[in-house]
Amino acid sequence: MRNPLVAVKSFLELLGERGADPELAGSFLPVAVAELRRAERLLDAMVDLRRVGEAGGEAGDACEAVAAVAALLAPRARSLGVSLEPGADAELPPTALGPDGLRQVLLNLALNALAASPRGGRVRLAARAARGGVELVIADEGPGLSAGTRRAAGGEARGRGRGLAITRRLLEACGGQLGFGAAAGGGAELCAFVPADPRALHTRVR
Repeated sequence: MRNPLVAVKSFLELLGERGADPELAGSFLPVAVAELRRAERLLDAMVDLRRVGEAGGEAGDACEAVAAVAALLAPRARSLGVSLEPGADAELPPTALGPDGLRQVLLNLALNALAASPRGGRVRLAARAARGGVELVIADEGPGLSAGTRRAAGGEARGRGRGLAITRRLLEACGGQLGFGAAAGGGAELCAFVPADPRALHTRVR
């Protein structure tokens, strides 16, 4: 619930700073409204976390999720002095994890990456094709991952582990998984594999 509220808070703060800025209204207002609607859906699903990412519902669009999360986190990245670099393959299959689940996974991982990044650092947020689905990659230039942080994926933990338990549950609910590694230039790289929507694979076969 904190993530959608942060989006709306950021928009209101920018509105106070920039007033009736057409660019702000055109680019960030739709994101803030979409996050409010997502908060409503999260409240509806709070009794059963599995409903947020359950298979069989609406398929997810990884390209759209990367773009939306990048737009949502752009103000925070600027305030931290961190460069946010989104990117996605041109053609990706619909995912078994729905739109809200995809955004939640990306937000959780990207927020941790931003928090761990030094001023002047970069955070890469990408979606690429993988066998049987899509791989979401979040890489930063922070201090890397400790053994304790890796264990945080299996339960709640402070600091760098924030949201990892929820991320793992969302991914496992749709048959996905979360992997940890080191980024090429130092720092951490987290890879979330999300299976393709079985209905999309069935359509391709036919």
